[in-house]
Amino acid sequence: MKKLLSVLLSAVMLALCLTACGESNNNIPSKSALSENEQTKDSKVENNIADNSSKSVLSENEQAIDSKVENSIADNSSKTVLSENEQAIDSKAENNIADNNTDKEYEKPLNNYIKSLESRDAELFVDSVTPKGPLATVGALSENSPKNQYQNRLNKLINKYGDDFDISYEIINITEMTSNETLGLVDKGYTLKVNFTVSGSKEKGSITKTVKALNSGGKWCLGSAPSLTA
Repeated sequence: MKKLLSVLLSAVMLALCLTACGESNNNIPSKSALSENEQTKDSKVENNIADNSSKSVLSENEQAIDSKVENSIADNSSKTVLSENEQAIDSKAENNIADNNTDKEYEKPLNNYIKSLESRDAELFVDSVTPKGPLATVGALSENSPKNQYQNRLNKLINKYGDDFDISYEIINITEMTSNETLGLVDKGYTLKVNFTVSGSKEKGSITKTVKALNSGGKWCLGSAPSLTA
């Protein structure tokens, strides 16, 4: 009987031991579970790295876009400045052209005066020194007519320089006349300091004269017929 009880007790103890070992083994995670957990962690790390890479790429793209916008703004600013400079240059060029045209207007009677003497054109001579408007009335009262002046100036040039003389000139100085100087008889006037050079078969010489170019009644003319021999 004692042996039977001893055997039964040993069996119970063995059963209890086996049960405890089974529970202990269940509490220890398996290698497979550990592997899955590690894979999950690795996946999260990789996802974090991918997210950071994406953020870095986005940041670089944003910087590139900002840079392009800044460059575009700078380019537009440069174009605006260039456009303004071009407009300023065009305006100056137009003003210079206008000034040159004005210069040609008041030089026209001087050119005609010289041409009339070189080509023996009495009518052109008279036209170059004959005004229109209010000044024409004053000129008509002069005892020395333009035709008489023409013959006098031409004869002196031929006697001194020869029949084949040529005339050139250079304007040294120009001053716009005031209303006191014009006495309100002309629309506009200039006082010109001119250096004339005459070349002919007899000799060559230069002379400086003060000449008035006047605009009266819309026509430019010389205020007098300058003598080129004395």
